[in-house]
Amino acid sequence: MKLQSLLAIPFIIGLAACSAAPTIEASDRAEAMDICASENETVMRQVKKEQQLIKAKPYLFDRDHEDFYDNFEWGFLHSDKFETVTIIKTYCQPRPKQNHKGVWFVTGFIEYLTVPTEGRLLGGASEVKQVITSYPTAWKE
Repeated sequence: MKLQSLLAIPFIIGLAACSAAPTIEASDRAEAMDICASENETVMRQVKKEQQLIKAKPYLFDRDHEDFYDNFEWGFLHSDKFETVTIIKTYCQPRPKQNHKGVWFVTGFIEYLTVPTEGRLLGGASEVKQVITSYPTAWKE
């Protein structure tokens, strides 16, 4: 077998994986948006629980603490000694699925602002960031 033929195999497998039919999880746009909104609410409830834990036991909110990642799944959404974090909004963004006509998907996001504390202002500026809160939910129109 020629070397060129062998090099084409991973490329063909990759193309096949990219063009696989998407799984349709919702019957229409409204249902997909409801699923996304529900997942956003679940994440926000978890963030509020973590904030309560920080108030009750601030010593746990230390990245060097052995249980930090067990207790704080969304640790980067909380203010610490290096930066102040403000959650701006949660939202769901629908988009058409590339390479699949009539298929759309919606993804949930949290948008938040990070502002370095006064001691850290030398190297950074405030920044608006996004994090995905839900996997894309697909529907067909």
